[in-house]
Amino acid sequence: MEKNNRKKFTNKIVTNVTWLLILVVIALYFGVYYSVKNIGILKNQIIESKIETEKKLSREQNMGNLVGKIKKIENDMQLLDESFVKNKGELEFITVLENIADYNRIKQSINLMPPVQTDLLNESIVNISARGTYPDIMNYLRDLESVKYYLVISNLNLTKQNDAQNQIPEQLVNLTLNAKIYWKNYEYKD
Repeated sequence: MEKNNRKKFTNKIVTNVTWLLILVVIALYFGVYYSVKNIGILKNQIIESKIETEKKLSREQNMGNLVGKIKKIENDMQLLDESFVKNKGELEFITVLENIADYNRIKQSINLMPPVQTDLLNESIVNISARGTYPDIMNYLRDLESVKYYLVISNLNLTKQNDAQNQIPEQLVNLTLNAKIYWKNYEYKD
């Protein structure tokens, strides 16, 4: 009987250990399964968060680039704005032309037409007739090219002046120049 009891006891221990092992395996299986499942979910969340962070970083870098470009454009716009004759700025424009002519010892006459409205800006035709020595006329044209105004020359004509009474050793030259000048916010009223 003792042998039977011992066998029963051993069977009972083996059965209990087996059940315990089965419970441990089941607990580990479900614990590991849910942990792996949670790790997978966390991994996906981390990847999504990383992608979102990279998108935000990219947007911020693009915004930084755009801000830099906008500042550059603003500076360029200021320079461009200065190249147009301002509203009611005919006198200033003509004074600049007269100063250039005086500086280069040129006699000139200026005919500034009233501005015409175009799609974006207003434009005027300016006709300039000038007379002086060839070097002075060339210096005048060089200075005219460097004025701050946006002046587009459409026609330029140089002719030698035939004057029998000319006592100057250097030959005089006549300049005829037709150009367009652009105006900003101009409202012409007769």
